Amino acid sequence: MVTLGSPFRPDATSAPTPPVSERAGTAVDQLRGPLPVPTTAIWSKTDGIVGWRGCRVEESETARNVSVPSSHLGMTSNPSALAALTRALV
Repeated sequence: MVTLGSPFRPDATSAPTPPVSERAGTAVDQLRGPLPVPTTAIWSKTDGIVGWRGCRVEESETARNVSVPSSHLGMTSNPSALAALTRALV
């Protein structure tokens, strides 16, 4: 799995947790653990739309984080993000 600025994990530091997430309980806890597939999370501290902390994965042999200097919408054409995407898919 490759993500581009995707806040797929709960991030309490950037925004309040929506009530639906609070009720999800176990499902939310499972998202905090390692993902069952090879994963590259491409994220940016300068995203401007989503909190970058929620876009990162817990690094392991099959999971890595790649920080790029980009806006949220700019990731689809950012040379650094596209290079990371290409490396992840090869």
